[in-house]
Amino acid sequence: MKEDEQTEENEQTESVDTELKVEKLLAEEMSTARQAYEKLLEVSETWQKENATRLSTWKRGIAVSEAKARSYFTLEQLPEDAVLDLWEKLNAAVEAENSYEAMQEMLSEYKAYGKIRDQVQLTRLYFALSGVARLAKAQLEPERLETAGQDWEHSICPVCGEETRLALLAPPVGKRYRFCQTCGHEWATKRVGCILCGSEQASEQNYLHSEEYPGVEIVVCHNCGDYFKEFDLREHALADYVWEDMRTLPLNFAAEQWLAEAAKTSGKLS
Repeated sequence: MKEDEQTEENEQTESVDTELKVEKLLAEEMSTARQAYEKLLEVSETWQKENATRLSTWKRGIAVSEAKARSYFTLEQLPEDAVLDLWEKLNAAVEAENSYEAMQEMLSEYKAYGKIRDQVQLTRLYFALSGVARLAKAQLEPERLETAGQDWEHSICPVCGEETRLALLAPPVGKRYRFCQTCGHEWATKRVGCILCGSEQASEQNYLHSEEYPGVEIVVCHNCGDYFKEFDLREHALADYVWEDMRTLPLNFAAEQWLAEAAKTSGKLS
């Protein structure tokens, strides 16, 4: 009897030790990811400051749309030399070697298919596109930025045309904004409903959250079969929405699993 109790106690101790090791490993991985993110962010922000004077030159290469149904510009319109220049500096910051010609080929691949095979380079390419998009946004007149998003019924950013999957609830009353992770633009949106398809039926949305991420919810929409993330800034003030979006990626995976299970259940019922 004592041997059984001792065995059970040992198993419980091993289980706790394993959990602690996993938590430590995850914490170390998150710390490493944060350091890598901050290094790339610093390079991008420095590059933007150094190239601010080139806005007048690049402005001729970006045709700002006047149509209300279209974004002011798209990533495809960004000057390739600017994207490649920043991308090259991001690679240099992490001591990654890629020829200029290889980067041009990958950029063409991205423009054609929206992705490239090299996932590590894809991350730095996204940083480059985001950095140049933010610089391009800075060329727009203040009046344009103030009105960008008014009467806007699309799921893409009214400035850079990229899909946005992030909503913010601002203090003190929870006014809702959408945030573009690519160019950093924010604009007011409806307080309720799906920001992707526009459905305002409460029964169409499910809210997923975890105590590990206070103030963050994933909104799953049955109407469009998709999801987006919402940060309640009244509950948890944030300095960097892009990093917080990356830090809370486990919620995205949970939403995808939830949708997959819902699809299976729906298939069985039908």
